[in-house]
Amino acid sequence: MPISRYTMADISVRKELPDLEKVFAKYDTDKDGTVNTSELLKMCEDLEQPATEDEVDFVIEQFDANGDGKLDYSEFVGLMQMLRRGME
Repeated sequence: MPISRYTMADISVRKELPDLEKVFAKYDTDKDGTVNTSELLKMCEDLEQPATEDEVDFVIEQFDANGDGKLDYSEFVGLMQMLRRGME
């Protein structure tokens, strides 16, 4: 049975979890355990992927499972999984 792209993306992200933890910690500048709009905007800027505040708010809405308007670590990993799938 062939492994789906989805599965390969998940495996790839799992291998990257230690690095994702570091990235998350770097951009969680207020150390509240979440990444908010301004922190995610900074990440986009640093990655040379310009985004507007509205675009980042939209992305957060899509992955914000608990509805607090920010991404906690597990929500952030979900975003990274989606981005990884889009790159394959």
